[in-house]
Amino acid sequence: MGLLYTLGTMAASYMNDHVGYMGTGMWDQQQHGMMSTSSSGCGGGTRNMMRGSMGSGMMNFMPTIMSLFDNRDKIQRVITETDTGTETHTYSNDPWTAELIKVHVAEMLQALNAGIQVKNCDPLFRTLNSLHGQYDFIPKNSSDGVYVTTKAHPNVDQEKCAIDAIQAHSATVSAFLASGMSEACKSHPVPLSCSQLAS
Repeated sequence: MGLLYTLGTMAASYMNDHVGYMGTGMWDQQQHGMMSTSSSGCGGGTRNMMRGSMGSGMMNFMPTIMSLFDNRDKIQRVITETDTGTETHTYSNDPWTAELIKVHVAEMLQALNAGIQVKNCDPLFRTLNSLHGQYDFIPKNSSDGVYVTTKAHPNVDQEKCAIDAIQAHSATVSAFLASGMSEACKSHPVPLSCSQLAS
């Protein structure tokens, strides 16, 4: 309760300082979801990246995401590639940051189950969004963070693409932690096995 309340109160302050406040709980609806996909990513820096990359439902998740960026130096992440996708452990020795990780993963699972398209202006994320229903995202909380198993369903039309996209996504999330918002604003390439799906 305390963490979620605090994250909620952080949202308006962050929007004022970094993104641009659009009124209580609202973003510029005319621009929402209409950013072009260019080689530079979602375009227009942080503000436009947030507008163009996520559906309106994702705005509720942004305080957590931005807090993770602000605390990325406290986060460790281990990726193990498997035959069907990846197993990851994202964790922190800082209790606050560990809770942020858990909240974020729960929010991403909620988005996945609701069919919300996350960062859809990025080719890699758009491809992964289009594979909805062809892979499983299975989180398990640990004392210091979250283990996540992401695996493609067997014998689906895009099984190879799903595996490669899962692995590319895991590597990209690690790059977000390493480089911060500058990496998040970039466009990320689609695996070769997904070229037909991405075209």
